[in-house]
Amino acid sequence: MDWHAPVHYPRPQLDLELLRTFVAAVEAGSFTGAGHRIGRSQSTISNQISKLEALTKARLLVRSKQGVAVTAEGAVLLGYARDLLRIEGDAVAALRLPVGSGKVRLGTQEGLAVTQLPPLLNRFMRLHSAFEIEVVSGMAVDLTELLRAEQLDLVLMRQPRQDAPPGKVLWREPILWVGHGQLLQRQDTPLPLAVYPAGCFYREAMLENLAARGIEHRLVYTAACTASLQAAVLAGLGVSAFAAGTIGEGVPVLGPAGGLPALGDVVVRLYRSKKKQNTAAEALAEFIERSLRPTPAGMRVANARR
Repeated sequence: MDWHAPVHYPRPQLDLELLRTFVAAVEAGSFTGAGHRIGRSQSTISNQISKLEALTKARLLVRSKQGVAVTAEGAVLLGYARDLLRIEGDAVAALRLPVGSGKVRLGTQEGLAVTQLPPLLNRFMRLHSAFEIEVVSGMAVDLTELLRAEQLDLVLMRQPRQDAPPGKVLWREPILWVGHGQLLQRQDTPLPLAVYPAGCFYREAMLENLAARGIEHRLVYTAACTASLQAAVLAGLGVSAFAAGTIGEGVPVLGPAGGLPALGDVVVRLYRSKKKQNTAAEALAEFIERSLRPTPAGMRVANARR
């Protein structure tokens, strides 16, 4: 029987730091934004992207005055890069997590409870199955009261950048108007709105800014559920506003050309109860701060509208 020596194909060795820079540039939409995110200068970001492109022998990003865009080759690498960085983070977390058991009560808004949070909690429980997690979903005003009453250990929520109590800031994203453009062209009737119940800051931002601009409006659909509001928007019942990271696939985003007032940004913050944290709460808080990131879809929408 003929024996053949194994053939070794040369392959690039992917550097995790270069991949981290690449992912940051894509999510931030610019080298400057990536530098702010990971604590590097713009020139360092540019040099690291060049090194990664030389290593992979592929054009990964295209720069323009609007920022950076991912090439077809870059889109392929992006998925693998996120997976590799997630695995690295999980490996570090597995070594850092304390040994023990306990229960942590986590409060969060629906927008996070149905997107980023479930897969993150699944990863956390695989790393430390002895911990028990109870998740409570609700509006920001209710979660704040539960935290103050020490009925929750941690609260994760989106809030306006101003007038919010201090907490650990994880990221910022813009509030964007959504809806069918035809609704903006009807000058003979007030603008129809789909809104959250009273007390929600998205609702307050919409009503206050429309009133300040003298834009007549009326409430046509009120719901506490994000999915219900976005379904109403898709059906053409009215326009609404959401944080970029909560806008579902296919929901039309209204740009500045629509004439609607800018609504500012929100920040995703993590709050801890003032009482002494148990092992489970400390471990989950650290894991969330290190691992939770904005959704890729939300970053694309935000970057496209800046």
